[in-house]
Amino acid sequence: MIIGHKKQKENIEKIFDLYGNGGFLLYGPEGVGKFSLLKELTENKEAENDVIIVEAPKKSISKNTSEVLRNLALFNSSKNRIIIINDAHFLTSEAQNVLLKILEEIPSKTFFFFITHRPHKILATIRSRLQPVKFGFVEDDEIKKLLKEQGSDKDSKVVCEAFSGQTGLIIKAISEKIKFNLVSKFIKEQSSLQKMFLSDKITENMELDEFLKYLIVFERINLRENSKEALLRIKNLLALYFDNEYAAPPLSKNLHIKNICVNYY
Repeated sequence: MIIGHKKQKENIEKIFDLYGNGGFLLYGPEGVGKFSLLKELTENKEAENDVIIVEAPKKSISKNTSEVLRNLALFNSSKNRIIIINDAHFLTSEAQNVLLKILEEIPSKTFFFFITHRPHKILATIRSRLQPVKFGFVEDDEIKKLLKEQGSDKDSKVVCEAFSGQTGLIIKAISEKIKFNLVSKFIKEQSSLQKMFLSDKITENMELDEFLKYLIVFERINLRENSKEALLRIKNLLALYFDNEYAAPPLSKNLHIKNICVNYY
């Protein structure tokens, strides 16, 4: 069930009803439902459309994948083709250049959707060929209503505060209470020895990017209290988060979690 984004939903439905082809950029904050909304809308159209979804499990979408998408777009078909690239910021430069050629003259009955919370990672030459559909945060009242219907309202107050307006991240955090609670304890713990103990537990139960993401949202809560220390930590944690997101291979989890514990807390 998708909540919020009524205007965006109407715009995407118009695209399918009125356009014969085109390229579109769905962008906005992480975890607000961009991909989920588009996926739900296309699931209702699978009978008359070929829906191709590309994701980036290894945080990279290669040139080879783009070449396959290009060939699919050029292949004659009686159906419409809806090509969805989720987390499109993980397209390599080479992959984006392959797609640029097909986006210059998109075949009929073909729709490209690039979905991202980091549009600046998409080449300007590609962005200029995509019609933007901007997403914002979901109203907190709508999220609370959804969680209440799902029976999660008792545990959702802190999570909603941490991920205000980001439905996907809220639902994920509630479903992963162990991880969320570990980071919460880590933040609140005063003893360095206990923090080191908790860091071992964190290493066992979560990936580095998950830990960093949770730390950042807790620090944003602290930032509302005008904490200069929180602002500095956010800058450092974001830098490490971005480094890890694009590192190949990923940064060492054990080493960096220990370093975070020692240097920032």
